[in-house]
Amino acid sequence: MRDRLSRANIMKNPYASYLFNAILLSLWIGLIALSPSGRSFHAAEPAVWTELMTAASAGDEEAVRQLLEKEAEVNARSLEGWTALLGATTNGHSGVVRLLIDKGGDVNAQMAQGWTPLMEASQKGNLDIVQQLLDKDADVNTRNSEGGTALIEAAQASHGEIVQLLLEKGADVNARKSEDPMATALMTASFAGSEAIVKLLLERGVDVNAASSNGATALILAITRGHSAIVQLLLKGGADSHVKNAQGQTAFYLASTFFGGQKEIVRMLLENGADVNEQMHGSLTPLMIASRNGDVEQVKLLLDHGANVNATNAEGLTPLMMATKEGHTEVMILLRASGTRGF
Repeated sequence: MRDRLSRANIMKNPYASYLFNAILLSLWIGLIALSPSGRSFHAAEPAVWTELMTAASAGDEEAVRQLLEKEAEVNARSLEGWTALLGATTNGHSGVVRLLIDKGGDVNAQMAQGWTPLMEASQKGNLDIVQQLLDKDADVNTRNSEGGTALIEAAQASHGEIVQLLLEKGADVNARKSEDPMATALMTASFAGSEAIVKLLLERGVDVNAASSNGATALILAITRGHSAIVQLLLKGGADSHVKNAQGQTAFYLASTFFGGQKEIVRMLLENGADVNEQMHGSLTPLMIASRNGDVEQVKLLLDHGANVNATNAEGLTPLMMATKEGHTEVMILLRASGTRGF
């Protein structure tokens, strides 16, 4: 998902001259790589990027070991707050991480955008590094500049084992990003279809009806991707199918009228008390839309749950009129057999 600038090929020799290091590093100034969260990772200024950072980022364990023996500053920072430990974690160098932690590397160091080694390892799915950091009491609830936490990053990337570890260490299940359409761990896991993670979060008492800045809930997000198993889990966990998003649409309306008319999900929602005659844009009901589209199975499902065959939209059209206009003969027969009036 992200392709951040790696210093793996820069100055593996910890004894290279400072001038040579500066010349090489200057070539990288201004280059930017973007993470999934949109934060930038600029090449650090040569004056503050140390040989230890370079060796750690490259995964050169021997060079790191020698530099630490010569008492290199393990927690030195670049202009953007990067440390040797952050560099090693970002590039997945577990052995280097161990060396740095043993020498007092700050497991809670934050770069300029607030990301910590634990967030980095959680997002990238590096279980061994996550465990090392947690064993050294890394703070599981530190937030970055967007409000994100290690748990949210792990859930977004569908790393179930890491989610479980973080929860066992007290991660806040209801932490949320600011101004993000998938603000919580439950929202992002529901959208991604991570059934195991959704179960873990529900077991920990997550707020199943938390809404994002655009009014979307975990239930709505799961419906947009057709994740019926997750919809079922969320409904059992108390998800409210009547909550509306910023456009005034409920979960039932979305499931029954968009995304191909998800019949299994529609049935679940109706069995959980959804209003079969819910009206939206232009006073359209789900039955009207299914009739207009000629969706025979959806029409049968809605009729079986008491859909009003004589409801009219803002223009006075009924489901039968809409089906007739589009030439959907089988739907017309169904509607007439269900007691539609006139036409």
